[in-house]
Amino acid sequence: MKKKVLFVTYGGGHARMLRPVIEILTFSSEVDVYVMALNTAAKELEDLDITLFGYSKYFFNHKDVQKYGRQLMASLDKVIDEKETISYLGVNFCELIEKYGLEEAEKMYAEGGRYIFEPDSAMFNILQSEKPDILVTTNSPRTERSAVIAAKTLGIRSISLIDMFGIRCSSWFADNKFSDKILVLSESVKEYLISLGRNKDSIVVTGNPSFDSLAQHYEDNKLNINKNRQNMPFTVLWASQPEPTYLPETGEYGDPELPLNIEKEVLNVFEKYEDWQLIARNHPSEVKRNYPEFVGYSNQGDDLVELFKKVHVVLTPSSTLGFQGAIMGAKLVTVDLSILTPTMPYADMGFSLGLKNIDDIEQALLNLYKSKNDIGAPVYYETEAAKNVVKVIFSEMEVG
Repeated sequence: MKKKVLFVTYGGGHARMLRPVIEILTFSSEVDVYVMALNTAAKELEDLDITLFGYSKYFFNHKDVQKYGRQLMASLDKVIDEKETISYLGVNFCELIEKYGLEEAEKMYAEGGRYIFEPDSAMFNILQSEKPDILVTTNSPRTERSAVIAAKTLGIRSISLIDMFGIRCSSWFADNKFSDKILVLSESVKEYLISLGRNKDSIVVTGNPSFDSLAQHYEDNKLNINKNRQNMPFTVLWASQPEPTYLPETGEYGDPELPLNIEKEVLNVFEKYEDWQLIARNHPSEVKRNYPEFVGYSNQGDDLVELFKKVHVVLTPSSTLGFQGAIMGAKLVTVDLSILTPTMPYADMGFSLGLKNIDDIEQALLNLYKSKNDIGAPVYYETEAAKNVVKVIFSEMEVG
């Protein structure tokens, strides 16, 4: 009899991380793949030969779920899937009412929105009904966290993939009762979790499946890529991103002007060094800005592999775009002034040159310009993370 693997994932980013793993599993004759795909995750996986479902499979027809789900949905600017949104909001809010009462639930939601959801009962009921042989999640809070807790109660083995450094979710992953296996990006992340008290035997360094194609491309083509870089003008990619006004995980308040202040200094630097080249790339949630004629621009439709081949340095506060560029052999410089820096500590983990002052950007770039032809070891070189994850899944189920 085939074993049942249940993935629970929220959002397109984490779905893209799991997709290479799921693709491999679909070719196995020993497992059936089910995915509870939430928010934009379903869109990323809908073309695969798997069973997809969401909250609506279990809760859409509940009277109170309909009532509260529709009320909360009315305040949203954008709805991807109305049926799924009603079910997600409705069942989570009903669970808040059950735990804290209507008045307190309304107050909590008004202050924290969906960030205060705790769907423990909902996920217990879903897992009890689905009866998977193993649960696989990422490090998203709320639904995925509740799924792992429910799996533990039900005696279902669970595996959690941490996409980057696991700082935001460190309090739960430090608990040795949370998830049977934790799969991480690198040895530095493993050491970090061990320092928090996590049992080292429960942590496996697999790499991140999202980066397999980039790492493999660089591995296969690095001689040509690095040779071409030696013949190019010194080129920097400025990867902008919005600065949150508040980060619940740390309780810190951010400066929304930080990206613009960094960008102003970067533009000043490149006005002085006319033989250098600058490429700007705004985050998808930012309004595209107008740049001087000497600035190149990369939009969201650009091929990242081709983009990274053109640059010697990626400069960013904390965008994963910087890490992706570093995988392709570019140097990474982070301006460590964002409230996101503690959750994406590239410099502390040894992946970037971290700057504590905007005024340090010019000197940092000058130093890198002088050494632009120095080719060091890539910061990350795992090309088979998806296969590594599959091996752990099979091992935990004792198949394969």
